[in-house]
Amino acid sequence: MHKVLMFVLSCFILTLNANETHKTIIWDTVNYPPSLITEGPYKNQGFSDMSRELFMFRLKAYEHEIEAGSIQKAMQDIESKQNFCFVGLTRDKFKDEFIQFSIPFIEILPNELVIRTKDLKRFKSYVGTNNSVNLHRLLQNSGFDFGYVKNRQYTPFIDRLISLNDEKKHLFSKEIKEDNDGIIQMLAREKFDYTIEYPTVLSYVKQNKAIEEEFSKFLIQSADKLSKLYVGCSQNEFGREVIKEVNTVIRNNQDMFESFYRTWLDYDSKKQYLEFNAK
Repeated sequence: MHKVLMFVLSCFILTLNANETHKTIIWDTVNYPPSLITEGPYKNQGFSDMSRELFMFRLKAYEHEIEAGSIQKAMQDIESKQNFCFVGLTRDKFKDEFIQFSIPFIEILPNELVIRTKDLKRFKSYVGTNNSVNLHRLLQNSGFDFGYVKNRQYTPFIDRLISLNDEKKHLFSKEIKEDNDGIIQMLAREKFDYTIEYPTVLSYVKQNKAIEEEFSKFLIQSADKLSKLYVGCSQNEFGREVIKEVNTVIRNNQDMFESFYRTWLDYDSKKQYLEFNAK
């Protein structure tokens, strides 16, 4: 009888442990300031970090863990169909195959073309209305060297333009790794003439790396005015249930998510963001 009771108790404890594991969300994160910051004085203060904190606070039925690593690790974790989620993803056909996406929790300013301000005259003929640049036409000109991050997904439109010109000698791809020079730092050191980056990343890198070079940025013609960011979870029953609750949090806290983002905008970008949101 004692052995039977011990067996039943063991099964009960295992069931409790299984339920506890089932109720734990593991939030993957990476170091991609100022969206996600995993080190330094601003650790966990990026706009997607603060958004994740709000989700964790509102999703009271779950335990929460945070795991920092690479974006490759995060994608593998989510694809494993376990209890993984990620805040701050863009969406594309490749990710749709294995990620359960939320509705957008925020719209941010898009990738823009960045040059050294002292080179403005060289680019003058490529700047059109609304301070925008024809990227397709510019990529055709071998007199301008273009630097970009290898294997990074910008937007379907920008990715397609890069792919069409990828073999041209004046396009330089850079695989950014931890402790390596970033693409903005390389632009400042005149390794190439222009690049593409989010305005929040540009201002963050310039300030935190003490870059003295001045930059000018331009909208890219035919590209979206704002980019949507999402929460993504594993594509399983657990992930679908979490995303349902995440969507409720998003609908009820839209202003809060936008305020997290605006915190990281400089004066000009904040003005631009307000104009785009008003349309």
